[in-house]
Amino acid sequence: MYQGLGETYINVFFTLTAWSFVAAFTAVLIIRLAKRFAAGWVIAAMIVLGVAFTFASNSIFHRRMFVRQHQDSNTLVPATGCVHYEPSFGHLFAAYKMTAAEFDAWVSQHPWGLVEYDRGQIEHDEQRLGFSDPSEAYATEMASNGGQLRVYFKDGMMYLSYNVM
Repeated sequence: MYQGLGETYINVFFTLTAWSFVAAFTAVLIIRLAKRFAAGWVIAAMIVLGVAFTFASNSIFHRRMFVRQHQDSNTLVPATGCVHYEPSFGHLFAAYKMTAAEFDAWVSQHPWGLVEYDRGQIEHDEQRLGFSDPSEAYATEMASNGGQLRVYFKDGMMYLSYNVM
């Protein structure tokens, strides 16, 4: 099942937050059983620990989990050959090793209807993905909010740039 960039980003955040509060509740419950503290202290400690665990877990694990979950659920990119995969809340930059025939087949079968691209945004994509002067370029029509999928091919590599907005 495909999940959008923002949806995946928020999903990972809330998953880590929920597990952080479960860990805080468990820690405070163990302390409460060992030492008989008042209920008010237990609730306050759980909230403080939950916030601290949330901050720590999102700082440490969010990026890796976000990349992994989005890459695993993204059925709109090639299944094999990934060399570089860099998602963020509103952008995806990726590179895939493939032949020219595989590239042409992927472009023709993509459900979003890629057409030849006038290369209006190519300078930014070249800088970000580290290529220049591609032999082929395709893109979707730009959405009303500015979202667009652009793909380029050069020397056995497909470079993909997708912006949500």
